[in-house]
Amino acid sequence: MIKADPSSGSYLRKGVTNSSLKIVLNEASQCRYSMAQNTKYENMTGNMACNNEPDEDDGYVYEWNCRTTLTGLNLPENRAYIRCNDSVGNVNLADEVYILKQTLEDLKLTL
Repeated sequence: MIKADPSSGSYLRKGVTNSSLKIVLNEASQCRYSMAQNTKYENMTGNMACNNEPDEDDGYVYEWNCRTTLTGLNLPENRAYIRCNDSVGNVNLADEVYILKQTLEDLKLTL
């Protein structure tokens, strides 16, 4: 995984429990996620929609992307564990951890 949008470690707006996620890869793959750590790829129930052609919309050549919507992000720190299976059947043996944090307090501006 080259990068994620929003970036891992980002904060959700207060009260928001869903977020879109786009990950960028350096090869064509099918990716899945789980909210439980160390779940085998074949047992992961969170599917991602992945393209089979390089995505050059971001200005980079030879990048592929996968997209999904993460739901149920109710914890102060929400972790999604991502694994991918590339075009020749190599599956990630370790989780790629993606984190989104809840904003717990209202934004306060002082002038």
